Amino acid sequence: MVQKLVDEIAAHLPGRMKVKAILLQCYHHAIHNRYFVAKDLLMKSRISRVIGSQPIANQVHYNRTFVQIGLAAFRLGLFDESNGILIEVC
Repeated sequence: MVQKLVDEIAAHLPGRMKVKAILLQCYHHAIHNRYFVAKDLLMKSRISRVIGSQPIANQVHYNRTFVQIGLAAFRLGLFDESNGILIEVC
């Protein structure tokens, strides 16, 4: 269901909304402990390259998503990956 919503947003709304939709999708995967799916989606979307030019709200969503991915790794026992992600935020 989430993927369908993101696809609709990507097809009909401007770029800033696409970024927000992808971030929220990554966040959704992370809170459900789908670490690898969330991380791959975030890396494939290459949002980290454009996040500096996004509105503050999207930058906040990016940071929250990034931290949640790190916490998902921690919950799965992937401590080295979790440390690597969370240390970047600090």
